[in-house]
Amino acid sequence: MAKKPGFRPPSAQVRGNDDVCPERCSVSGPNTGNWSVYPTLAPIKRCKQTMFYDFSLYDPVDDPTTNHRIYACSSFGPDFARTTGRAAVTASTASVTAVDVVFEVGWWDEGFGLAASGIRSLIRQIRRYIDHGHAATDRPFVIYGQSGQATLGLYIGQDLLNQAVSKSALEMLESNLDNLNVSTPSLAMQLCGPGYGGSHIFGVMVTSNGTFAPIQNALQTWANATCLSFAGSKSFPGSVTFTTPLLGSANSTTNSTVLARSRDLRPRAECRTVQVESGDSCATLATKCTSTPSSRTTEND
Repeated sequence: MAKKPGFRPPSAQVRGNDDVCPERCSVSGPNTGNWSVYPTLAPIKRCKQTMFYDFSLYDPVDDPTTNHRIYACSSFGPDFARTTGRAAVTASTASVTAVDVVFEVGWWDEGFGLAASGIRSLIRQIRRYIDHGHAATDRPFVIYGQSGQATLGLYIGQDLLNQAVSKSALEMLESNLDNLNVSTPSLAMQLCGPGYGGSHIFGVMVTSNGTFAPIQNALQTWANATCLSFAGSKSFPGSVTFTTPLLGSANSTTNSTVLARSRDLRPRAECRTVQVESGDSCATLATKCTSTPSSRTTEND
């Protein structure tokens, strides 16, 4: 991964409220390394535009008393649709097809309700970012956003096709926010279960109080190949595309949270480089590479 530059202030151009906002996403581009950089969120707290962020899962950015490294850009809506990126389907995904799944949307405490309009705006713009090929594919794709009091964090494991998640899960969440019939300030949507490593998990969490700590906690949970537990939840059928088989089963996995059924997932001819995750054994690595544990042991003697 390329080293990111040092601290860089936002554009000097001033237009009303823009003097406290990061540079426009349409100007700085989709590469987060080119976004404006801040040591805390305080300098852009008064910005009224939608903002997108890149910062570490483990950096407590809500703490104003310590320095952080926060990359940010501001958007009026169609910024990410004006730039081009990777093709939606590449040679590495040509041999796999869609898998039927059930996404879980859950919540914890009842409260004052969701900042639904801000959340919909964030989801819609992040979908443009993904659909135009800007999301990472060699590592988990993580992005944060804020619109007013609505805050959002998204995690897509690198063994999921980003555009398929955007079309199925994110579009579904955007369309159903008003149909959940719950009064809660925060909720999450996940694709997670037994056999799912961190590279196969999808999750998005939203809050309505302008903070990121609970969102970062949720994304850390998914990165560690663990599922969130909810006080209440609803299930939504959809589909995703895995670029490598699920651990423990190349064909299917079922539990109360997730149902995944392979339609036509063909193994690769050769093992590609895969990311070793916490808890991986020879057997799980062999599944990732569509080889046998014995052959994996022989190759490494």
